[in-house]
Amino acid sequence: MQTMEDLQRQGRRGGFVAGLTGGLAMLLFDVFVNGDPSLVMKAASIPLLQARAVTPGFDLLAIVLGLLIHFGIAVFWGIAFGTRAIGIAKIPTAVAGPIWGVFVWAMMMYVVLPMADLVDVTRSMPVTTAILRHVVFGLALGLGFLPYQVTLDQPSWRTIQVPGHRSVRA
Repeated sequence: MQTMEDLQRQGRRGGFVAGLTGGLAMLLFDVFVNGDPSLVMKAASIPLLQARAVTPGFDLLAIVLGLLIHFGIAVFWGIAFGTRAIGIAKIPTAVAGPIWGVFVWAMMMYVVLPMADLVDVTRSMPVTTAILRHVVFGLALGLGFLPYQVTLDQPSWRTIQVPGHRSVRA
């Protein structure tokens, strides 16, 4: 029997891996849509490097910093997902991934990016593309979490349990 602490540890571990998986899927989607891998890899470094991060061409510092920030954020959202999704069945977990991706989009769009003074960045991408890239993130996140998912035994909704009596099937 797993304790709640064991489940949370499993959720964090799975969320870490799922976050990396979702982050990679989002990067690949962005390269497919935008075409320039170096700009995609540098994008997350805009708050720190500003114009240098959007200058075309190879820039090792901007790429490494951008990838570290991008995957750090993806892992954060992955762990947050994993600690909330642990214990539910696998199909609902896979379905919850894209929904979580839309939630992440809303949080990034309306909270995180404005706090980082990146309102112009949020306006530069069409909303449908921004949402779609986060759905891709969430789908990969949900699927990436499945190997770590542990389904808890839950009583059937049709079973009525009365303290001191046998369970009765409705």
